[in-house]
Amino acid sequence: MNGDHDMMELIGAALIFVCSHFALSAYPVRSRLIAKIGERFFTGLYFIVAGLTMWWMLRAYGAAPRIELWQAPIAFRHVAVSVMPLVCILLVAGYTSGNPTAVGFAIFKGLERGPHGIFRITRHPILWGIILWAMVHMLANATAPDFVLFSSMALLSVGGAWHMDKRKSIELGDAWDAYIAETSSIPFVAVLDGRQRFVLSEIRVWRIAAGLLLYVGLLMVHKTAIGVSPLPMP
Repeated sequence: MNGDHDMMELIGAALIFVCSHFALSAYPVRSRLIAKIGERFFTGLYFIVAGLTMWWMLRAYGAAPRIELWQAPIAFRHVAVSVMPLVCILLVAGYTSGNPTAVGFAIFKGLERGPHGIFRITRHPILWGIILWAMVHMLANATAPDFVLFSSMALLSVGGAWHMDKRKSIELGDAWDAYIAETSSIPFVAVLDGRQRFVLSEIRVWRIAAGLLLYVGLLMVHKTAIGVSPLPMP
């Protein structure tokens, strides 16, 4: 019975984690709260709620029983270690570039000069880093708690990218619509269909190197921190 309770707690925590993000990000809620308490306090509230709900979800994840849902083939682990370098580069480049989708900025940095650097590849590099990370880990870790945790992170990020485009279109109007027309949410789509160019030099070598160093660091600490080696050994 304790195992069932722990699993239900994880599902509840995951639902609250996802729903609280969407609720606070919804334009009517967000705009009214900012009008009442100011953007700085709203940003603080947002991160406090996000941190607390994330802590609860991770705590419940650690306590939930490892019920296997399917037999994950070793190929899924090969996919995970192959995709993670791109994930790390997306995260590093997204966090260190002038990001027009950054939370907590009244002026959306980077919008005025158009898509640049990593934003030529995707206008949501951080969210797509999380989506790819969640998807490959969900495939490679075939237990019920892993499915709940990683599918929640993927759902939040996919929905967050869609929702952010809608909200910014309301807030910024034609400026954001023009930005969307020159970019894609899904990585490389705008490049492949000719709306955008891939300019490696704009991303900068140091960001790619930092992303790869992050990847190597995660490989080194993964077994100690998580308890499972990420390497695709049979």
